[in-house]
Amino acid sequence: MDRNSFVYKIRRKCQVMATKLFGYKNMNQVYYRIITHKYCNLHRPQTLNEKICWLKLYHYPTNPLVIQASDKYRVRRYVKKKIGKEYLVPLIGYWENANDINFETLPQKFILKCNHGCAYNIPVDNKKKLEIDTIKKRLNQWMREDFSLYNSEPQYHAIKRKIICEKHLGNDLVDYKFFCMNGKVRFYYVSSGLLEDRTAYMRHYLADDTEAPFQRTCYKCTSFSLSDKLDEMKSLAEELASDFLFVRVDFFLAQDQIYFSELTFTPGGGYNVYEPQREFDKMGRYLKI
Repeated sequence: MDRNSFVYKIRRKCQVMATKLFGYKNMNQVYYRIITHKYCNLHRPQTLNEKICWLKLYHYPTNPLVIQASDKYRVRRYVKKKIGKEYLVPLIGYWENANDINFETLPQKFILKCNHGCAYNIPVDNKKKLEIDTIKKRLNQWMREDFSLYNSEPQYHAIKRKIICEKHLGNDLVDYKFFCMNGKVRFYYVSSGLLEDRTAYMRHYLADDTEAPFQRTCYKCTSFSLSDKLDEMKSLAEELASDFLFVRVDFFLAQDQIYFSELTFTPGGGYNVYEPQREFDKMGRYLKI
């Protein structure tokens, strides 16, 4: 759905009101039913989706390290400590209000993002064509949003909101996202074109690099030539995941250089839909909570 459409904006407002009224747990059950057409068993979670939902409702909100690592600004300190600053995308600046950004001092190409949720990204390929007032308005709108209220992801609620600006590494990026359970990579996916969202290409692989028996059908599915840096990325992912029960560790390659992207504790909000779903659900056996 177009994020600028009237219907999308109304849906978001309804989500906020519903979560404030009924709470994270009840709305989690509603979204789980709507998206997966199943009941989410939080008393005896078995599938990977159920266990992710259990963690986000009962573990993540009281775990200060999870809250820090969910913050796209403060996670940089964690990454620097665990694997080194050489894997971080160079930081250009950070602000608490878009009106404080001096666009004249920024390079011609950069990425603006908010630190407290997902899809709060503005890639700028040419500053000369930038409509600065429109960008400021959009950023300040995002800064007013409590992202935790949209898909029942309470770990985002406690984040102190910031706008960050990072170096633009080009549009030809390949993403590697590693699903780590109890510190071990169990499967991952490779994708390209994620800046265009639903036009992206994606393929899931098991930890031994064979194609997974499940795929996301909402994306175009294609095979990739796996990078010769794959083993290095797996090792880095497990180092970053070593302090958490579950986390998806995201990297991308730019000019054959590994860059850290983010740590994602609730991919898809815990409502992931795959084909066939039963094969994806089986991955829950690897996660011990």
